Amino acid sequence: MGSKSVKLLVVFDFDETIAEPRSISVIGDIINKRKHLESLLINSDPKERFILIANELLGYESSILSKAAEKMHLIPYVKELIYKFRELDSKIGILSDGYLDLINHFIKVNDLCFDFVYAHSFVLSDNKLKEVLPVYGKYSPNDWKGRLLTDLKSKFNADISVAIGDNLQDISMLKSADISIAYNPKDEKVSKSAKFVVSSYKDVVDKFHEYFPLEKR
Repeated sequence: MGSKSVKLLVVFDFDETIAEPRSISVIGDIINKRKHLESLLINSDPKERFILIANELLGYESSILSKAAEKMHLIPYVKELIYKFRELDSKIGILSDGYLDLINHFIKVNDLCFDFVYAHSFVLSDNKLKEVLPVYGKYSPNDWKGRLLTDLKSKFNADISVAIGDNLQDISMLKSADISIAYNPKDEKVSKSAKFVVSSYKDVVDKFHEYFPLEKR
């Protein structure tokens, strides 16, 4: 038997879409490897870089992830936007190339509410990061967000899918969504993949029903 149908399925990227600064930079400061981790972020193949970075974290105490989460902060008006979506019949989640424990801790600290989170995770041993488990599973690293969004829309029997992201790894979900928003996009390709391009969530909150012309049901 399928899930109860919902009006909206909403997915956010995490880093620099919900929270800032970048988690990799914050983790790098904590373990004194910021320049090295950021060089991997910039210079590595996009489909491999987060796994390469995760491998650099193996052996460290798992607490570095919660410490990093506590040094990050919400992007202005994103919480208000989430509340707006909550007023509708919706499922809201995060699709991220970041790290699950960090994101879940950030959600808890900032009193957010999401129905699901997909991100890379770690196997722990003696409270240390032992092994990384890639998020994309059966999907391709290049387009896992878009393919997963399509599958989630079917799973939740959603009428309309919404995607919000900022970087190249978000392009597949922006293209797959019925309504897409590029928030402070990092590349022109991201801008061209989205229906809307915004530099602040305030306008989206203030004009919510112009961006999402839906009625409550």
